[in-house]
Amino acid sequence: MVIRNTFMIFAALLVSGLVNFGSISVFSRLLNPTEYGTFALATASSALAIAFLFQWVLHSFIRFLPQRNADDNKRYMINFMAILAVMSFGFMALAALSYTLNSAMGNMFPSLPLAVWFLVPAAAIGETAFNVISHYTRLVREHIRLFAIATICRSLLYIGVGYYLVESGYSYTGLLFALVLSFFIPGLYLWATDPDSRRLVRGDIKRDVVREIMAFGFPIIAVTTVQTAISSTDNFLLTYFIGPAATGQYAVVLDLVTKSLIFLMIIVHRTTYPLLVKKLEHEGIEATRIQYRHNTIILMALSIPACVGLAILSKNIATLLLGEEFRETAGQLIPFLTLVSFTNCAFQFYLTPAFHLAKKTHLMILPVVVALITNLLVSSYCIPHFGITGAIIGSFCAYLVSFSLSLYFIKRVFPLPFPALDMLKITVAAFLMGASIWGFQGGQSPSGLLLAVVIGGTVYSIACIALNVGEYRNLIIRRFRLPK
Repeated sequence: MVIRNTFMIFAALLVSGLVNFGSISVFSRLLNPTEYGTFALATASSALAIAFLFQWVLHSFIRFLPQRNADDNKRYMINFMAILAVMSFGFMALAALSYTLNSAMGNMFPSLPLAVWFLVPAAAIGETAFNVISHYTRLVREHIRLFAIATICRSLLYIGVGYYLVESGYSYTGLLFALVLSFFIPGLYLWATDPDSRRLVRGDIKRDVVREIMAFGFPIIAVTTVQTAISSTDNFLLTYFIGPAATGQYAVVLDLVTKSLIFLMIIVHRTTYPLLVKKLEHEGIEATRIQYRHNTIILMALSIPACVGLAILSKNIATLLLGEEFRETAGQLIPFLTLVSFTNCAFQFYLTPAFHLAKKTHLMILPVVVALITNLLVSSYCIPHFGITGAIIGSFCAYLVSFSLSLYFIKRVFPLPFPALDMLKITVAAFLMGASIWGFQGGQSPSGLLLAVVIGGTVYSIACIALNVGEYRNLIIRRFRLPK
């Protein structure tokens, strides 16, 4: 049952990630760089709102709920939803006030349509609500099939409705509306299928529970806000120094890299992090460290070869997946943004869970604040001198500072494991994979790219088995009862 459920979760997140990845190819052909840049600014604003107002709710939700019994889970759920409802109402009221003030002051932002003023906060609220309800469906209700259907439908709604609206002439405003619908429709469906959600009453809202949630979650506000600001700052600085067209060129490549790299890591994180929480609550720190080590090996075994493949086949990917106006710049930027994204992922998925497990989220504040200041200083200097490359330099410096300082602090509160030998094996296997696909650089045919992926994947898999990465070769032998 556990294996089947894990496979269903993995498959759903994989399909959803592939659809989201495909949406970049679709919309980069329908929008020009200026329109895509404006859309990127809108989604960056939504991401900042999520980080500042809502992301701590989701992190607290995942940390508290899986360890409780059924009755506690239901009480915690209604308290989470009450917090989310109050904050959502306040956020929409703030959006309405901002639009009114903008109109009264002579339209300081005349290029923004009325719809955008409300679609950005609606997207932030919708994404948070969907994530909370879908995690509740998976972790508490354990209705994996329903979770899988909603996850896949969300991505299909976004690309389907978005394509129709953009083709109908609504440009990035239509794409924002599609984004909002893609969160609310599956979220409402999940809520409607849960009879317990309609039985919860106001009396279930407890001050002590709310205080417990906030004590854990409030430090995350600073961390997630600054983390998101680091990734969003480049969009705003590029628009300020160069213009929205440069932002569009940068954003589409960043989306391409992050949605191909992060979605691999987030699949592993979402399926394995609840195991860490259960191990810590029921089996203690040593069992948790063992599980953490396995998680890290899986994360690195997926992300490192993905980085190598993206860097080597960057021009192939840009030519085949992106619109004509984006291809030349993308082919040059993908290798560098791959390194930036990997550094970011190492912080998010290797270090951050340890702070959450130790319930020492306040220790994350200083590293990300220093990283944000680094990004602002370096990018503000480099963008006017080096253009888009300057934004990449600023982001890399920021993520490197954040990772280094966080690594220093986490060693004080959580005995973080690092599988050095397995990392070396993965690196060797990825090097062999890279050598096997080196000759495919610059190709423009889909069959050539597919062949490179197949050959590279085969060589990498054989190398990992031969090197016995994570001792998985032994597991395969035991599973199939092959003679040694």
